[in-house]
Amino acid sequence: MKKIVLMLFVTATATLAQGPLSPPGTPAPTMKTLDQIEARTAIPGSPAVPIAGPHFTISQPGSYYLVGNVEVASGNGINITARNVTLDLNGFALISKTVSPAAGNAINIAGNLRSIEIKNGRITGGTVRTPTGPKPWNATFEGQGWLIGINDQELSNASGVLLSHLTVEQCGSNGIDLDGQGALFHISVNNNGNFGIYAPKSNITNATATNNGSSGIVAQFGNVTNASAINNNSNGINTSNGSVTNATASSNGGSGIFAENGIVTNASAANNGDRGIAAIAGSVTNSRASGNFKSGISVGIGVAAHCVASGNSTDPATVDRQIDVSAGGQRDACVPASE
Repeated sequence: MKKIVLMLFVTATATLAQGPLSPPGTPAPTMKTLDQIEARTAIPGSPAVPIAGPHFTISQPGSYYLVGNVEVASGNGINITARNVTLDLNGFALISKTVSPAAGNAINIAGNLRSIEIKNGRITGGTVRTPTGPKPWNATFEGQGWLIGINDQELSNASGVLLSHLTVEQCGSNGIDLDGQGALFHISVNNNGNFGIYAPKSNITNATATNNGSSGIVAQFGNVTNASAINNNSNGINTSNGSVTNATASSNGGSGIFAENGIVTNASAANNGDRGIAAIAGSVTNSRASGNFKSGISVGIGVAAHCVASGNSTDPATVDRQIDVSAGGQRDACVPASE
């Protein structure tokens, strides 16, 4: 018993003999600052009285964010002239106070830039859409506010442009005009005087385009996925050599989905002023069309497979063009099976 007690006393004594518990000197920081984790530059909100733009020019690479709404009386809102830039609107809006005619761009991207990301906010012009009937796409536009919401220079060689979680509305011309290569995610474009989205070299995912003065979504060489287009004055969704997947298009003045030489899969088109779905020399699969003025589904010399069309050819001069296939085209497991 004495041996056991002695061993416990020796162990306890050894444990306590560890030196001073308070080392000399001032304790060093143990956590990184926000700037060390992600250096960011704040873009201030507008003054009480909006001034002529640009409100801010981003001329150095880095991460920038809004801390309030930006309103300008004329000109551009934010100019981007540097590569490798992230602009977080941070839930705020870029608003134009320009009266008619529309002028300036909410965000202007200089040509030939690389790696530009813009996200999380709203761009609002002042353009007024007035329905003129009798069709839902019939309307006039009075251009006020921004001319273009997000714009890169015409014939731009910009690449790696990423736009996400943005609403762009009431611009006098295009909501988004992106000539360079990029990608768009979770985008809503409404009541713009010309195209909702014009991004011929970009892939577009989870987008809605409503009440625009020309086509809702244009991605000529890109792919469009999970998109809807409603009440646009021209085609709802337009791609020449790309694909359209999981899309709906209704009550557009032109074709609901126009994909010349393209691939359309799992799409629906109804009550459009021209064809429901057109993929000339392309293919349409697992899709539906109803109530369209010309043909329901038109593939020319292409392929229509597992499609359903009904109530189309509402034009009195057009006879029974539910699924329109030219000589050399194919129709496979479609309803109606033949015409």
